[in-house]
Amino acid sequence: MKMIYELSSMLHLNLFSYISVRAGVAFVLALGLTMYLMPKYLAWAISKKTQQPINKYVPSHAKKVGTPTMGGIVFIVATLIASLLTVDLFNPYIIGGLMTIVGFGLVGLKDDLGKILAADNLEGLSAKSKMALLLTVSMFVISILFFAGFPTQLYVPFLKTPLFDMGLWSVVFWIFVFLATTNAVNLTDGLDGLATVPSIVALFTLGVIVYVTG
Repeated sequence: MKMIYELSSMLHLNLFSYISVRAGVAFVLALGLTMYLMPKYLAWAISKKTQQPINKYVPSHAKKVGTPTMGGIVFIVATLIASLLTVDLFNPYIIGGLMTIVGFGLVGLKDDLGKILAADNLEGLSAKSKMALLLTVSMFVISILFFAGFPTQLYVPFLKTPLFDMGLWSVVFWIFVFLATTNAVNLTDGLDGLATVPSIVALFTLGVIVYVTG
């Protein structure tokens, strides 16, 4: 259920029935929660020595000694809280999106914990283990989308009609998109946190697309 929307119905207010208003409320909530929680998390992480392990094979990485890690937890928590208050939880696409955030977040958490506990940037999940877990999450979410009737046609920007219907091959394509996207972020982020600006551009663009499509 849309909690804010349901509240507006009870109070006979139509304002929160609009996607634009709920999207704005979600943005403000997520931003406010992030700004409130991040300093507290950083203080806790520093006190518990939850810090970025340094890669011994990359000399330039030494400048990040003492940098707190796993800050993505704050972003995920803020996103989930803002979403649960404003979205339609009966929408299978919403459920798929939230499961993707939680699933991929847990994989990242397991990877980072392994590095922290071993005090070695090269520890954590192996490439094969990480890919297997990401594939498992992707297939689970994609099964929800497929059985919910997600369109299997292949569209490209600026064309109103699809190029062709992928049919069952759409599952393979969607898995590729899931894995390519998350690994693109990891590769861009690398050792020095370079993914921030590209992520802002990408997420803003996707946000516009999601809003336009309702």
